[in-house]
Amino acid sequence: MSDSITLDPQHTPANPIGPRHINDVPYDVFHVIFSICLQAAPAGVPFPVVASHVCGTWRQHALNTPKFWTKLDFNQKKPQFERYRVWLERANGAPFDVYIDQTPFHAASLKRAKEIMRLIMPNIASLRTLEVEK
Repeated sequence: MSDSITLDPQHTPANPIGPRHINDVPYDVFHVIFSICLQAAPAGVPFPVVASHVCGTWRQHALNTPKFWTKLDFNQKKPQFERYRVWLERANGAPFDVYIDQTPFHAASLKRAKEIMRLIMPNIASLRTLEVEK
């Protein structure tokens, strides 16, 4: 009779409880990870949008984190007013930042300026920064 030990490859001294699923991470840890990703996200599709489309758990975490929805960049020819209206709802009164460059104003400057103001004014008490590029 030999004394042999059979090790479960999933249970090692470094990993005594076996593999875990990312969705098992506590919300606080998940929030820290999301916050880091939010700051380091490359240009393109905004991180909160990407995160909210991964799975139901990620969607709930993203939707329930107001600070993910607080950066409004008006730097497209056709600003996404409806998207930003939804973002301000999700921000739930959290301080938000607005960046406006000249791009939205090339074709319809007065119309776009009015639309931006209509979006911002109901939430003006929560406006943290407003940056307008010359």
